[in-house]
Amino acid sequence: MEGMRAFARSHRKAFDPATTFVLAIDSVGAGDIRWVASEGLTVPFEMDGRLQELCDAVALADREGEDRYRAEPLRHGYASDALAARVHGWRATTITCREPGASGPANHHARTDLPEAIDPVALDRAQDFALDLIRALDRDLARAAAPDRTELAPAGA
Repeated sequence: MEGMRAFARSHRKAFDPATTFVLAIDSVGAGDIRWVASEGLTVPFEMDGRLQELCDAVALADREGEDRYRAEPLRHGYASDALAARVHGWRATTITCREPGASGPANHHARTDLPEAIDPVALDRAQDFALDLIRALDRDLARAAAPDRTELAPAGA
């Protein structure tokens, strides 16, 4: 998180807060997909609302299909790179994983936090969810940037 904080401080003026999106991927070695809706060590900070809507849309589409992600929003008292970005005014969220009923990531800072404890299926799900989110964001931004189609329609159409 200190790395993101330092990056945000030194690059704050280089990125437009309205069009800068940060997607942090953290602790995705085991469990089901969670996107962070709010986080903070003392005071909770809401993550970007549009990113939350897009995460929800990706999760809903998946639930109507395979339900491979088993994705849900997460509100917690931790802090991630997304929080550092959000505090600096950028639009951000985190993709993480949680075992059912767990309050924290599996093996987080424990002696069992070893490469062999990583579930490759969880990694694949996290990657695929992140890619689906990025595609949805890309489509969303393209729609917002497109000229109004009604202005281009011929008279009487």
